[in-house]
Amino acid sequence: MNRPQEPDASIKYAADLYNVKEVTLHGTADLSFWETVLHKENLFPYHERGKAVLSLSAIEAKWRGSGLKSLLWLLELALMKME
Repeated sequence: MNRPQEPDASIKYAADLYNVKEVTLHGTADLSFWETVLHKENLFPYHERGKAVLSLSAIEAKWRGSGLKSLLWLLELALMKME
């Protein structure tokens, strides 16, 4: 894989990673379950068509010779209760 062009100098990052492998899955979950769980924290799940929206993302990369692996589990939240 070719290395991308030099990054924009006006944007500062802690590290630039190249040759990153990433997989992202988007799906839905039981809305009533997440409403019950999040209610205790005064949070509200974002939902579409009666289902809570969630994502899973996994990456694999190398930085300075060290292997990095990450798995993120994300439940989208709304700022207020959606009708």
